[in-house]
Amino acid sequence: DESEIHSAFIPNSASLSINGLRILIVDDEPDTREYLVTTFEQYGVKITAAASAKEAMQLLETWQPDILISDI
Repeated sequence: DESEIHSAFIPNSASLSINGLRILIVDDEPDTREYLVTTFEQYGVKITAAASAKEAMQLLETWQPDILISDI
């Protein structure tokens, strides 16, 4: 059955955890930064937000994220 084969490759969402993951958000829109920080904090993420690339570069000197999320 094709659905059984396909579901075998999709991890169980209960086994996925982002708790403790370090994420740096870079976005010049304050409302977007606030939304993303609030949302990720609910999942136990250690999150820092920067309003510019310059600010993000300064943060990277002292804090190493696992993931960087940036608007274009």
